[in-house]
Amino acid sequence: MPELIKEYIQLSGKSKHALYKEIDEMFEKDPQRITHIVSTFFFGMALLNNKRFRIEQSIIYEIEKLKVFDSEDKIKNDLPYLWFLATLFHDLGYITENNKDGKEMPNFRPETNIVSVPELYTKVYKEYYE
Repeated sequence: MPELIKEYIQLSGKSKHALYKEIDEMFEKDPQRITHIVSTFFFGMALLNNKRFRIEQSIIYEIEKLKVFDSEDKIKNDLPYLWFLATLFHDLGYITENNKDGKEMPNFRPETNIVSVPELYTKVYKEYYE
């Protein structure tokens, strides 16, 4: 499963090894996390492509309001990749959600009283955009 994620990243035109280390680390620590990411991606794509639900047109309508794409065709073309990024990064709070021992969270910042983005993702986004 990690190979599927790596291949999809390559399709975006990013560096051949963008995020490889992080994906391998994630798979090593929690293989189910990778399965969850891939399953969520395919489930979303199935819903998106199901004409009966008309989800694609609703999403396109909302994205058009943001005025970040030149055309509806561009949105349609990029939507699968946007969904891929959303599934890859959607579990930012996973560490916090699963902390059952009541100890202080690893990335807790008392000055803001919020839990910050897990360390893995603070490194990942920089490497992804390089």
